[in-house]
Amino acid sequence: MKPPRLRLLLCSAWACLPLGVGAVEARDLAPHPQDGANQRLTERMHAAQTEYLAARHAILRHLNERFGIDYEALFRRHDARDREYRQQLAAVEKIQDDGAKQQEREKLRAAFESPEYLQYADAKLVLENELERHHLLRAKSLQAYEEILDDLITSDPIFAYFFHSAEYRAKGGLLLTRVVWELSGGKSSSAHPLTTYTVFADRTRTPFLMRVSPAAFSSLSFLRSIVLHELNHVLLYRDPLFAGLDRPSSLEENQPTRLSSSKYSLFFNLQYGGTTDYQYHLVHEYYAFKTQLLYDDLAPRNPYYRLLPVDRTHIEHLYEWALGQLSGQYKTFIQEHPDPPLVPYLKRLLVSAE
Repeated sequence: MKPPRLRLLLCSAWACLPLGVGAVEARDLAPHPQDGANQRLTERMHAAQTEYLAARHAILRHLNERFGIDYEALFRRHDARDREYRQQLAAVEKIQDDGAKQQEREKLRAAFESPEYLQYADAKLVLENELERHHLLRAKSLQAYEEILDDLITSDPIFAYFFHSAEYRAKGGLLLTRVVWELSGGKSSSAHPLTTYTVFADRTRTPFLMRVSPAAFSSLSFLRSIVLHELNHVLLYRDPLFAGLDRPSSLEENQPTRLSSSKYSLFFNLQYGGTTDYQYHLVHEYYAFKTQLLYDDLAPRNPYYRLLPVDRTHIEHLYEWALGQLSGQYKTFIQEHPDPPLVPYLKRLLVSAE
């Protein structure tokens, strides 16, 4: 059974376009002038992943022999529970009263600890440490992903405009990229203003660093979508229209009201829930998810551009979650300004990508 599709109309300079056409189906696939270059990028991604996984499997064999365990079996039984424990522990660590905090720690320990779970936790630490010790393996993987990302940005007209064109650099400022091994919460990417290093009175030209982790390289279409997600954050920050949203919201608006099973939304709520800028970060995510879905509807009908069904469905669920969490002035704002800031650029540059 197919998941329900979003039936949201994006009414803008493009007239009314339905968000929810969904991932491209086999009968709709069309050749594209960049197919050769895209295929080579995909093969390089696969080669980098294969080399890393082979080394990881070798480490796992030694780990299983050393501890007399089946790590993969322990992972299947305890990984979800381990994530739940760490998420709840992160919430407990925010408690200000030391006595109450210690009580909650003990409750968590009693609820989660078991001999087999502790065995899994120890083995996981050993595995992560052994992977950390393979410095050359990690360096080779990171370098391979850096070069893939660079080549994708150079070959895609949308990305080339933002990252390399003198026109955008003159009005929007520097936009840098870096592949990193891991981001907090297991995120695929992040974008942060570099105000620590460069002082700009003009917010519209603040330099940004976009960081991308190997989790973003599951497919070429997903990598494109992730870069678009982060570009949306950059433009939201720089655009004077959206800059006014960066202000504290009320206590009532800052409490998460809709639970989600998504790891991303759980991490987001732990990081921002209850803070005065919860709604501000939420509206950023709302426009970013909307941008990803809009691009997926309008991009060339080709597997190097259109999301896989599982990725499309995941982003749809996150979009619905973000929309359901927005309230007050932020809900009013998205109704008055339905278009993500990338819309005019997509309108102009998507033609160049076909």
